[in-house]
Amino acid sequence: MEIKDICPCVNLTCPNHGLCEKCTSRHLKKGSLNFCGLHTILPALREAIDLSPESPTAKKLTALIENTLKVHEGLMEKHQISENDKQRRLKQVSDFSDY
Repeated sequence: MEIKDICPCVNLTCPNHGLCEKCTSRHLKKGSLNFCGLHTILPALREAIDLSPESPTAKKLTALIENTLKVHEGLMEKHQISENDKQRRLKQVSDFSDY
């Protein structure tokens, strides 16, 4: 199995789907987190928000997260990807490395 076969990103029509290096490069150019990056940092972002939920920073982060997840939900619906399948693929990718 190759990483491209288990890419968890819900944007299946992206020309970089399954091509981690190209995906990362594109998102760095855009100044945005790719799917894997977002899901890697999401627990820490939510923890930071919970520390001071009324702060301007927390409000901005919350809006960013909600908007991004809304886009992901739309793509999941479009491509008929279940939440369980998304979580399964994220787990497969996290278990892919030997170290």
